[in-house]
Amino acid sequence: MTEYWKIVPSLEHIYLEDSWVLKVMATPGSVEFLTEFVLTEEHPDYHPPKSGEHYCYETRLLTFSGWEDFSWTRGSDRPNADPDGTVDYGNYDVFEIEGRQYSIVGGFGKIRIVADPPRVLPPTPVNDAPESARRA
Repeated sequence: MTEYWKIVPSLEHIYLEDSWVLKVMATPGSVEFLTEFVLTEEHPDYHPPKSGEHYCYETRLLTFSGWEDFSWTRGSDRPNADPDGTVDYGNYDVFEIEGRQYSIVGGFGKIRIVADPPRVLPPTPVNDAPESARRA
């Protein structure tokens, strides 16, 4: 993994390796990863881990806006189901940065994006909705 926290300001104090990708959404204007991010103790929104968890998790969107080039080789279309009923597409296995090119790999597949640095934003009700609700 690239030292992403040193290159992308919005990823400072976030630990991607143990963060969970909940959903990937791609449109002509943006690519968004709905993610349960691990926040480090230095993050302004850090709080002690919830009971039974090892880290402080907060759900946010990793958003690439106005991308110039984008490709996605899909991984498993079946998310992992946790005992509590939540689903995810695993962790960020690779997050490499070379100039404006980002290579991101996980259970969702392999994504290559040419764009300005991403931003981490709070989720919106539409982006946080389950797939079945968004299709209605």
